[in-house]
Amino acid sequence: MKQSKMSARVLALAAGILLAGALVGIAKAASGPPTVDPATEFSNAPEVDVNVPNSPSASTAPRVVPGTGGVNLSKSSSNVLSSWEGVNFVAQRTADSGNQFSLEPPDQGLCVGNGYVVEPVNDAFAIYTTSGGGPIGGVEALNPFFTNDHAVVRSTPPVYGTFLSDPKCYWDPGNGHFYFTILALNRVPAGGAYTGESHVLIAVSKTTTPSTDPAQWWHYDINTTNDGAEPLYTGGPNTADHAGCPCFGDQPLIGADKYGFYITTNEFNTAGTIFNGAQFYAMDKDALANGVQPVVEYIPGGGLEEGPSYSAQPATSPTRGSWDTNANGTEFFLSSLDFNGTTDNRIAIWSFTNTKSLQTGVPAAVLTHSVMPSEVYATPSPADQKNGHTALGEALGDPQGVLNSNDDRMNQVVYANGLLWSGVNSEVHTSNGASSQTNRVGIAYFIVKPTTEAPATGVVQNQGYVSVKQDNVLFPSIGVNASGTGFMTFTVVGQNYHPSAAYVPISAAGVSDGAILALGGASEDGFTCYPQYTGANVCRWGDYSAAVATPAGDVFVATEWNKQLTYPPYLANWSTYVADLAP
Repeated sequence: MKQSKMSARVLALAAGILLAGALVGIAKAASGPPTVDPATEFSNAPEVDVNVPNSPSASTAPRVVPGTGGVNLSKSSSNVLSSWEGVNFVAQRTADSGNQFSLEPPDQGLCVGNGYVVEPVNDAFAIYTTSGGGPIGGVEALNPFFTNDHAVVRSTPPVYGTFLSDPKCYWDPGNGHFYFTILALNRVPAGGAYTGESHVLIAVSKTTTPSTDPAQWWHYDINTTNDGAEPLYTGGPNTADHAGCPCFGDQPLIGADKYGFYITTNEFNTAGTIFNGAQFYAMDKDALANGVQPVVEYIPGGGLEEGPSYSAQPATSPTRGSWDTNANGTEFFLSSLDFNGTTDNRIAIWSFTNTKSLQTGVPAAVLTHSVMPSEVYATPSPADQKNGHTALGEALGDPQGVLNSNDDRMNQVVYANGLLWSGVNSEVHTSNGASSQTNRVGIAYFIVKPTTEAPATGVVQNQGYVSVKQDNVLFPSIGVNASGTGFMTFTVVGQNYHPSAAYVPISAAGVSDGAILALGGASEDGFTCYPQYTGANVCRWGDYSAAVATPAGDVFVATEWNKQLTYPPYLANWSTYVADLAP
C-alpha cells in the first residue's frame, strides 16, 4: 500500500525509526549548533512508514499528470473580512508552562460557530471571536485539556505524559455544540515507553460557548487498540480482536450529518508491520452533546478494490439544511486509491445510510462504497522554497531544506449544495510537460454528485488542478457554503515564495485566480529540515489545512505559513494564519 503516516509529528530518521514529540532543548547561541537534553529530546512513537507492503495497482492512469496552466495569486484581496496570525510554534512550545515538546508540523484544525473560532494544532489550541483579536483564555496545551497530564515534565528523571496528535474540531449547525478529537497513545510516565493501548478521545462542549477549561466539556473515549481485551467505550463491548494487534488508529478524521458523528482512522499494529485499513466509528451526536455515552457502531472498512482502504474522509456540512436525510439519513465519505505511491485515476465514495438509527440506541447504519473514474493524480515530490536565511540550518552547517508534501490521500470533505468537495496533493506539470524539471506540487480537486441510496455511488461532476508556475501549492482544504460557493486554502512555496498562506475561490464551475493571505517572511527552518535530527533534508509541513463555511455564507480558512525566524532560542519557526473570507 501507499505510505501512511503514524501522526502529524512523526520524523523519518536515518535508521528508519519514526520519532515523535521531537526536540525540546534550547539553543545556547546562534553561532553554534543547539544543545539539547537527550532525555527529553525525542519521544519514541510506533513506526509505520516502512515495512508495509505495496499493493499492485489496477489503475490505468498514465505515469504523468497532464500539463496545467495554473492560477494567478495577487498580493491583495477584497475577499478578506478579518484575518490574524493564529497559534504559532512559540505559543505551542511555551504552553503549559513549557511542559511541551517542540513539534512540527502543526496539523491545522479549525471550527467556527456561535461567534467563536476554535483553532487546534499539535499540541495546543486557542479560542478567538470571529472578528479576531487575542486568544480568549490564552493558548491551552492539549495534554492538560484531554488527559490531565503534561506532555513532558523535565524533572530528574523526566516524566512523560500521554502522546497526543492529529487534533480535529467541528461545530454542529444543528445543536450548536463544538466537537474536538485527538489521537492518544498511553505511555509509562517513567521513561516514556508505550503501553500498546491507544484511543481516540472526544470532547464536546457542554454549552454552545467553547472554553479552554476542560470542565466545560463532556469527555469520551473510544479504545482503538483492537486486541479484544478492553471495552470499545465506557459500558460497551470489548474491541474487535484483529490479528497483529495491539493497534492504534492513526490520523482520526471526523464528520457529521443530521443524526450522527463519525470518526475514521487508519489502523496499524504498534510494531508498524501490519496495516488493517480504514476503521469507521458512528455514534449519536446529540447524545454526545448532552453528556450521554452513546452506543458506538464500529465497522472495519476492509479492502478497497485491489488494495486496503485508507484515509476515508467523512463530510461536514455548512448548515442544517445541507444534510442529506434520504435513506433515513446519509453520511458521505471520499477516499483516494493510489495504493503504490505512483499515480491513479479513480476515487472512492462511501456512505453510511440509515444513520437515524444511531439515535435509537440500536444503531444499524449501513456502510457501502463504490469507485468512480477521475482525473489523474500522483504522489508528489517535496516542494522547493525560496532561498533565504536559515539560522538553525546555518548553525548546524546544513543547506536549506525542501518541504515534505507527503502523499495524495484525500483531504477535508464538505457536503454542500448537494455536492461533495475535496482535493489531494498531486504532482503536476506547470509547463508543457516536456521535462521532468517542470514537475511541481499542485492540487487535484474533485466535485462529486453522490446518490443517497445504498450502495454508495456518485459521479465526478467537475474536477481540475490548482498550480502556480515556478511554485508549489500543497495541503488543500475547501470550505463551501450552502449555495455552493467558497474557497480552497493551501500553502504556496517555491522559487518566488517563502512558505505563505493563500487561497483561490471555488464553485461548481471550478476554481479561479486567488490571492496571498499571509506572505511568508522567512524560509522554513525547523529541526525536521536537518539530518542531525531526522536523517534527511526534508522539512515536515502541513500535514493539512482547514476551511469551514458558516451558516451566514462566509468561509473561514486556516493554514501554515512562516512569519519570521525564531532560532535562537526556538528550534522551529512555523506559524498559522486564520482568515474570514466573503465569496
